[in-house]
Amino acid sequence: MKKIPRVILILLSLAGLAIMAYLFKVGYSDASSFCNLGEGLSCDLVNKSKYAKIFGIPLSGMGFLYFVWVLYIAIRSYKAETLKLLALATIIFLGPSLYLSGVEFFVIKSICVLCETSKVMMLAVLGVSLYAMRPKKVSWGQVLAVAIAGIVLAGVAYLAHSTSGPGKKYDEFAQCLDSKGYVMLGSATCASCLKQRESFGEAFRFIEEVECDPRNIDNQKEEEEVKFCETFQIKKTPTWVQLDEERNTLYRFDAGIQSFETLSSVSGCTLPADE
Repeated sequence: MKKIPRVILILLSLAGLAIMAYLFKVGYSDASSFCNLGEGLSCDLVNKSKYAKIFGIPLSGMGFLYFVWVLYIAIRSYKAETLKLLALATIIFLGPSLYLSGVEFFVIKSICVLCETSKVMMLAVLGVSLYAMRPKKVSWGQVLAVAIAGIVLAGVAYLAHSTSGPGKKYDEFAQCLDSKGYVMLGSATCASCLKQRESFGEAFRFIEEVECDPRNIDNQKEEEEVKFCETFQIKKTPTWVQLDEERNTLYRFDAGIQSFETLSSVSGCTLPADE
């Protein structure tokens, strides 16, 4: 078989390994990623969300293993049979990968440039594999079978994400915080703010959040929120505050994600009993 496709697979796998290793680091680091490129483009926001894992397993870790396999095939098992297996497996893995792209676009509303780059690289792996395995071919029946398998995996990922989190467990706790004037000064593009929201689950709908990032202004309400937030001169989001009826500050927490225990201790709101 030709050497050029083999070299391309090696280069794709090495680049993929580097991207996945970096995304894994981003997911567990408090530092900001270099690919936070502004509104709607944030590796942090995506990789630090609950959607970055399935059943507790980081997707970047799964991607790393995928590219290890690509590298192994390119170096040690470069033959038509294994290239065909790689092509079919890649189609399967593209199912949940494209589902996660949908999550970025429509749920998180922020794009992880490196995540999407890795998916383009998977498409490249698919194309190179199909080219390199010639004259061996993949039948349409096989393509249909693996495409269905990919859709099933995407469904599994959806179920895993839709059933994760506390649900409505903290509804009463959140309502209590709101009734006592506790407000989160945050940002739509803040990864730590997203983690704080996810910790509440559906109960966060009862919490007032004030937009503090002027880059996220889309309407007059958000413009007013940003101006209000500027009066606090915060250096980091989220920052929790307690306000009175005249919107004067009664209490201000240290910046950062607050544990429920801290919020409960300061506010006097009771946490739900563990089941």
